[in-house]
Amino acid sequence: MSDVQEFIKKATEAGFSIVAGDSIVSITKQFTPGDTKAFAECDGQYYWILRLVPVVKSRSSVWGTDGGSVGGWAALESGRFTLNISGVQKKFLAELEKQLKPYEWMR
Repeated sequence: MSDVQEFIKKATEAGFSIVAGDSIVSITKQFTPGDTKAFAECDGQYYWILRLVPVVKSRSSVWGTDGGSVGGWAALESGRFTLNISGVQKKFLAELEKQLKPYEWMR
């Protein structure tokens, strides 16, 4: 199984959708607004999924609606948990583009 296939498998098994483009990969999961248990589950899963994405270390950043920021409150209120990772290696992105549906690829 390739790195991309493993990433897609882990993300989708955990209920996350994937969107990618340029040098950014995003994972998103919907849950019932206000459901702290579902939010905590998302917050505990994203790291293990995004760590599978190879990045250029000096150009990479992770940001979104995790529990370590005010974005976490927004996720809890909206029921939409999103994390992004930038600086993704071009080879990984090229393979990911081949595997994702057209509407999952941002141009």
